[in-house]
Parts: sequence; structure tokens; C-alpha cells
Amino acid sequence: MTKNKKWIKGLFILLLCMNLTGCLPTDVVDDIFTVQAIGFEDAGDHKILGTVVAPIYAQTQSTNQGTGAQSQGTTDTFSAVSHSDKEVIEKLQTESQQQLKLGKLTVILINDTLAKKGIEKYLDYFNRDPHIGRNVFVAIVDGSTRRLLDNQYASNPDVSRYLFDLIQQNIKRNFPVTNLHEYFYDYYGKGINAFLPVLKKHGDHIEIEGIGLIKHNRYIGLLPFNKYAFIFKILNEPCDQGTYAIKLSRHNFVTVKNIGSKVKYKVRNGKSAKPEIFINVNLNGIITEASVQNNPQKYIKAVSKVLKKDLENKGKNLTEILQKRGVDPLGLGDQVRSYTRNWNEHQWYQHYPDAKINVNVKVNITQTVITE
Repeated sequence: MTKNKKWIKGLFILLLCMNLTGCLPTDVVDDIFTVQAIGFEDAGDHKILGTVVAPIYAQTQSTNQGTGAQSQGTTDTFSAVSHSDKEVIEKLQTESQQQLKLGKLTVILINDTLAKKGIEKYLDYFNRDPHIGRNVFVAIVDGSTRRLLDNQYASNPDVSRYLFDLIQQNIKRNFPVTNLHEYFYDYYGKGINAFLPVLKKHGDHIEIEGIGLIKHNRYIGLLPFNKYAFIFKILNEPCDQGTYAIKLSRHNFVTVKNIGSKVKYKVRNGKSAKPEIFINVNLNGIITEASVQNNPQKYIKAVSKVLKKDLENKGKNLTEILQKRGVDPLGLGDQVRSYTRNWNEHQWYQHYPDAKINVNVKVNITQTVITE
């Protein structure tokens, strides 16, 4: 009898679990719009203009079982004006014939004018939503987010996918790692400032203009992509991709591909008014294209010497710009904290402009791709 009771009890629990599973809410693709990109811009009078992009899925030809597969057709955009991002999203719901869902969001855009007034309040809603992934890309737009999103581009008619791929492939190469999670990690972190990519629409395509510097929650300036993205990345994080062009002589340019770089930091006199920081980069690379050389080893040595000097000068120039602006996206203050007892963040930012920052790059070129 005891065994029978246990068996009945187990069956009852199993049926209960199946019943609970069946009660979970589900969404049918035909009945919702999955928002994949959203942008905010200043609308004046303390209001913001929000624009969302959602793909429209079309039903393909029916299969032998009588059901058709879903394929993405076009995209649709919706815009609304209100006082906050949450109110904008609620207002957008009233314009859409299907419910807007944010679970598939991949890109959040903020207009530069709005970003100069403050960024965090436009991201906090998404950071708190458990349905939104932390790997969502966030970017500042030079110009109107609405015009950028409500547009067809030759390389990809789906603007949300275009934006996601644009940022992702640049992060794999020359741009430092950034996303919603990284932004808030830096924003709330001690001895570090956040940064974001800055985008701009150029005709039928979009470009990454550079690295947007954030100070006290506001966008304060731009580091141009071509000049500073690569050096910023290798000073900030280990990486194994990216290219860098150097000038050997008046008409001789060489491109070096990074196949693996690491960065280490050392600190001296962390509590003094002039702390000294050493940024040591070890970079392995290959020359992607070079003319035939009578002495390849001598040529590699010459390229290595010029590359080392160029990167160290560029790194020094970068850190001086950051010190003058009083912004620390490389997280040097966090490095000083790890070396210093009783570290004080307020005191660090007072000492930061006068800190002595040394950039040392060790270059190891392993091979050369020779062309006639």
C-alpha cells in the first residue's frame, strides 16, 4: 500500500508540473513585432523622440504538412514623442497594430545632443528589463537617430542587423569592446569612465566616427576612429586582430596585422600627487603586404622600429588628451587602486592630470607577405 501511495503521489506531482508548464505565456511571431533597434533624440521642450525598428515576417509557401515557414521580409519603423524613454515605449505601443516586444533588442542609439545632457537615464530602463540581454550594443549618433533608422541601406536593408554587424565586426578588429553590460560596469566602476562608439550616416551607409568619451554621465568629446581606435584597443585589452598602417618613407606605407597583443600595467607612488603608471604592450604581428626585399630580416627590423616608435608616440598623445579632459576610459585609476592601499577616487581624479604615464610597446613581427 505504501508503494502505491508513493507512486500516486509521484504521478500527481508530474501532472502538476506539466500543467504549470502548459500555462507559461507564449508569443506567436505573427502576433507581435520584435523590436531590434531603438533610437532616442532631443525633441525640444524637455521631450525626446523615440524611434523603433521591427522586422515584418512574411509567410512562405506551405510545406507538405500544411504549415508555412517564417521568413523576414521588410522592416517597419515607429516614432513617438514624450518626456521619458518608458513613456515613449508605451506611446509607441498605441501606434503599432501588433504588440511591440523588446526581448530581441540588439542596438540602442542616443543622439549626440541628447547624450551631452546625460545618458544613463535612457539606458537604465533597458538595463533593468530581465528580458533584454546584456550584450546589446549602445552607440551615440552624430545627427538624427530617426533619419538613421528610417532608411534603407544598400549593404543590408535591415538597418538593425546592419548596425549590429557593423559594431560587432569592428570590435573584433580595431574597436575596443563595448556593450550595455560593459557600459554600466564602467559607469558604476571606481577609477574608470565609460565610452561608446559614435556613428554617423553618410549617404547610403553608416560609419563609426570614433570613440565617444563619457564624463559625469555626459558625452564630452570624440576620439577619431582612424587616429586612435587601434592604439586605444591595445592599451585597453588583449586582442588578436586589427591592422595598423605606418609610413616608412615619403612614398612607402606598410600595413601590419596584429595577430596577438597583451597589455600589463605597473604603478609607482600611487598615493603621491604625481603617480607613475607604466603601460606595457607586447604586440605580435605580420606585415600583410610588402615589396620584394633583398634583406627581409633587415626590413622587418626597420618596420618594427618605426612601428614601436609610432605606437608609443600615439599612445602618449592619447593619454595626454584623456588627462587634459579629466576622463579615464582606460581605467588607469582602477589599476592604481589595485596597487595602492586606502585608495581614494576623488583624490585620484585630482592627481590624474599630473600623473606620469609611460607607454612602452614591444613589437615582434613574425613574417612578411611579399608581393612583386
